[in-house]
Amino acid sequence: MVSTPAINMRVTKVGDTPLIKSISIGGSIGLPHLYFKTESANPTHTQKDRAALALVMDARNSGYLGLTIGTCGNFGASLAIFCNLYDLQCTVFMPGRYKGARGREMEQEGAVVIYTDKGYEEAVAESANYALINKLYDANPTSLRAAHTSIEAYTKISSEIDRDIIGEVESVWVAVGNGTTLAGVSEGFRLLGKNPIVGAVSSKDNNAILTSFDQKAIVELDPESLTETHVNEPLLNHQAFQV
Repeated sequence: MVSTPAINMRVTKVGDTPLIKSISIGGSIGLPHLYFKTESANPTHTQKDRAALALVMDARNSGYLGLTIGTCGNFGASLAIFCNLYDLQCTVFMPGRYKGARGREMEQEGAVVIYTDKGYEEAVAESANYALINKLYDANPTSLRAAHTSIEAYTKISSEIDRDIIGEVESVWVAVGNGTTLAGVSEGFRLLGKNPIVGAVSSKDNNAILTSFDQKAIVELDPESLTETHVNEPLLNHQAFQV
């Protein structure tokens, strides 16, 4: 668990989220020992808070005045809150088609939101270039430093699961967008000396990570071939950033 200062009452802690045993779903599909790791208990209701806090602290401790990210919503909202909390400038690049609640949340936290006319991967590329030009911390998954910091933050998910489960963990299934959370969970169990099955779940035929694993080669999908809905949007990816 990472505690944060009490200056922002909405943010009391990050991590140490509940592990809840499934009764109805587990029983209905023949898995009596099915558990859900409820990352929605984090301040902005996703696991992104773990990486966001770690990235903001890394930027702050390294003397950066601000950071930037390309996002479709959740990660940007999380970074905006923690940048506000620690007095860092936050610049978020978002595809214009995602204008809505999360963008307004970022702006309310003092972030500068720049809407692009292309997709997520292009927003990431524009953000990374912006970081280079303006000497900001590059919080994108294409940055080796940011990727390492994020993956390390996500390893805590594994240690919490191992702590709270009675007996051995047989398998863990992770929803996958660009693959950073999956990499962190897998690394976390490796550091514990444990070897459960770590599986990835995503939107069928819409995620380059899953396609790359299936074909045993790094595959980039045609962006025009992706089928996007408001439900699967966080899981779409035509480039396999963390494969």
